This record gives sequence, structure tokens and C-alpha cells, in this order.
Amino acid sequence: MSGACVAESDRLYSFRSLYDAYASCRRRKRNTINALRFEASLLDNLVSLSETLADGTYKPFRSVCFVAKQPKHREIFAADFRDRVIHHLLVPRIEKVFEPKFIHDSYACRKGKGTHAAVKRLKSFMNCISKGGRVAAWFVQFDIKSFFMSIDRGLLLRILTRHIRNPLTMAIAKTIVLQDCTKDFIYKGDPRLLQRIPPHKSLFHIPEGKGLPIGNLTSQFFGNVYLNELDQFVKHDLKMKFYLRYVDDFILIHSDRNELLAVREKIAAFLKERLSLELKPVMILKRVSEGANFLGYIVRPDYILVRNRVVGNLKSKLRQFEAEMVEKGAIDQAIMPSLFNCEIPPNLPFPKGGDNPSLAKRGEGRFSNQGYVHIHLLEEKVRKLRQTLASYLGHFKHANAYRLIRCLFEKYAYLKDIFSIDDEGSLLPLYEPPFEPETLRGQYTWATKRYGDHCIFFQVGSFCEFYGAQAERYGGFFGLKPQTGTRMTGTQCGFPVRHLKKFKEKALQAGLPYVVVAERGFYPSGLKKRTVTEIFDLSRREL
Repeated sequence: MSGACVAESDRLYSFRSLYDAYASCRRRKRNTINALRFEASLLDNLVSLSETLADGTYKPFRSVCFVAKQPKHREIFAADFRDRVIHHLLVPRIEKVFEPKFIHDSYACRKGKGTHAAVKRLKSFMNCISKGGRVAAWFVQFDIKSFFMSIDRGLLLRILTRHIRNPLTMAIAKTIVLQDCTKDFIYKGDPRLLQRIPPHKSLFHIPEGKGLPIGNLTSQFFGNVYLNELDQFVKHDLKMKFYLRYVDDFILIHSDRNELLAVREKIAAFLKERLSLELKPVMILKRVSEGANFLGYIVRPDYILVRNRVVGNLKSKLRQFEAEMVEKGAIDQAIMPSLFNCEIPPNLPFPKGGDNPSLAKRGEGRFSNQGYVHIHLLEEKVRKLRQTLASYLGHFKHANAYRLIRCLFEKYAYLKDIFSIDDEGSLLPLYEPPFEPETLRGQYTWATKRYGDHCIFFQVGSFCEFYGAQAERYGGFFGLKPQTGTRMTGTQCGFPVRHLKKFKEKALQAGLPYVVVAERGFYPSGLKKRTVTEIFDLSRREL
């Protein structure tokens, strides 16, 4: 081994290199059980890894097997956290070797690339070759049959050996490539789900020497290395200018339909003879004006739309959140018998219109078309809803989806009580101040501006309090004695938090819109953080 290789090997398994790999690996996964267990003995674990790399005894631990259900059933083998640290140590070093060799239009598992860049590039290709839609052009779309399960590990190692000069790097890569996950693993989940995986898509049923586990960083990168052979063939042998690939999904565009048909046969032959891969039998050959179904979008020369399946998945999730967070009903004598017996001040804000201009006018007809919406903003549920919606909006942001987003907020109206969207398409929460308030007064001012037409149950320690106009408006209704000159200027009244349920019931029986602003943790300044946890509102309903 040359002196340069020895020095590089020393750096590879040094404590500093392993710690950097650990820091990269734990990003966004620090709170997982395996990450916490590794971190609990961090020094010992990193020293042990360094020693096993130095003496060549590194062997992967057993993997965790489970079945992912979305967007379809897939068999996943996730490496132990210790081994994922090694993956994050290895891949950046292999990247330095292969990145200069990759073509520009390979978009998977590369910095500065990704799905959105691939979609924009495809749109640019379509617009260029069709000259803005004025010239007829065609595209052919390919997909490789069971790509990860069909990778020949021996052939992959030969490709890696041609390019990787450092013996230790190659030794680690070989250990990972040749690992048979099916010999030592833990299964999590319902074992019956494994039966839903087709045999040709499972490591348990493929021929020996074939397949890489889906779910590891190394598998994604090795897949890119494997198909780089195809990229070079298409670009340099077939001389195809408009070609791009994301993992095993790739597209060619040409002005001549027959040329694309001929190219397909050459690509199929190359994959079979050189990479032991097969194309799926179904071929997609269309005019670019019809649009390509690619990476979650419908791509055309002049615009990009979101796929119906993606929109359908979001709608399904929004319906589920609505069922868990939102209660809807009708205000009626049968379900609220005390509604007509409450003494309500005439200045309280009740909705008008329909058969009943005001709930203050008792006995004038019935309230069969007067409904209510009761939103429960439980902290964990709101966090999950926010993450889900933000993820989809991030996807929509790269398409012409303004009308789509507007229609979603109209269809699932509860979203408008919880979020708004800024000019850039980012999600803004309405249940908390958009800034960090400096004082309690600032928090209450925000609440009254946002929910001034509601009764605001504002928590301060062990009390719910009303201030100013809220105290004057609702104090008498709830039987509270207003005070002046305390805590904040103006009138003030309140009641213990333990009685909140009773006060909410009285507001609900009266059809009185209200919000609950409760304490949820602290700001960095030490001020208690207060957010809306409940919204009760009136709405017109067709019953």
C-alpha cells in the first residue's frame, strides 16, 4: 500500500472522521431508540468502530426488516444505527471518486439534484425540443423491472474496483455489498405483510448474489453507480442529448418517434447484456404535449401539475385529521335543552341570517340550519398535521398549484382556522403569534386581534382571565365580578382553570363562539408560551 493510501486509510478510521459521520447520521434521527442507545455510550462505540476498521474485522450488525405500506407495499431492511454511521463515513469518500464521472442529468442521491431539479429539467427539455410547443416532439419513458432486487453484486463490485484505489475504502464497500440481510435480521410489524410482497421484489426469494436492501444510504448510491454505466452508454454511444434519469426511472425526448423506438431496443439489449437488468414490458411513448407522469408531477412544456394520486393521498390524510380534530353538529332544542333559557346580553356577537336573525330572539322558529364547528388543537395532533401539510405544500410549490391549494382550503374549511399561506406558499400557523411576544400584554393583544369576536378563555397560571372589553362583555354573562387596576390596565375578571369545563359548557349551550388560549411551554426569553388549543364557532349548515 502506498504512503498516500496509508495516510488516507488512517484518516478514514480516525476518531474525528467517525464522529463527523455520526453527526451526519444522527441528523433528524437523534430521538430514535437506536440513536439514543448509540449516543449513551458514544465514546466507546466510536472507539470500537475505529478499532474494527483499523484491524479489518468490521462486520455489520443485524438489520431491522419491516414492510412499508405507502405508496405501495415494499420490503425494507434498515441497517443498525452503528452501521449507518459507517455508511455516512463511506459514501462521501466514494462520492469524491464518482461525482466527476456522473453525467449532469443523473438526479438521484446527489447534492444539488433531487426530484424537483429533475422535473424542472424535464420541462426545460420539453420546451426546448418542441420550441415552445410549436414543433411536434415525443418522449419515451422507461422503468427497470425490480431494479434493486436485480442488481448483480459481483458486477457492482467489479465496477467499484475499477474506480476505487484505496484498499480500506474498497474493503468496507465490499463488506456492505456482500452482506446478506436475510441471514440475520429482526422483523418488526405484522409478519403477514411479507406475504404481500411479490417474490421478485423480496430479498428472501431472489437468486443468490443478487439484490441490495432498500432503505440504506449505500444502496441508493450503489444503485446510482450501477446505472452510471447506462448513462454513459446513452450519452456517448447513442448520442442522445435529451436524456435524464432519477434512480431507475428515465426519459428520452426526441423529435423523431421512430428514433425513440430504435433507441429503446438498444437500451434493452445493453441492460440485459451488460448489467443483467430488464425493462418493464409496458412502454410509455407519447407526444410531449400530452405530458409525462414523472416523480409525482405531470410535466408539460409550459407548465407542471401535481399528480392526482398525490392529491388523493393528501385528501385522505386531511379527512383523517378532520375526523380526529373536528366535531360538527347542529344547535337544536333536542340536543341543547337549555339554549332557550340562558340570559345572554344583547351585545354578544352571534351570527345573523337565515331563518333566525339572532339567537337572542328566543322562540322565533327553530335552529335546524344553525350548526357549529368545534376544533380541538391537541399539541401532538397539530404538530403532525402541520408537518404533513407543509410536506405536501413543499411538493406543490414546484408545480402550478395555486388553484389546487385554494380548493383544498375551501373543501377542508377547518384548515383556514388553523393555518394561512404566505405569498411564497409557506404554511403559517394561526393558533400562535407569528412573533415571539415580549410580555403577557403582547400575547393577549394578539389573541384579541385574532379572535376579537370570540369569547377568549385566556390561561394565566392556574386561572383563566378576561381583560378590558372581553371582561366587560363576558364577565356578567359568566357571573364574574370585574376588578380594575390589576395585572393589566382596564377591567379584569377570571376564574380557576379547574372550572374551565363548566364555563365552556355554558358557552356551548348558549351557542357562544369561544377559543381557549392555554399555556404550552416557554419561549427562550422565559415567558410562558400560549397557543390556541380549542375553537368553538358557529356555522350555517344544510341539514
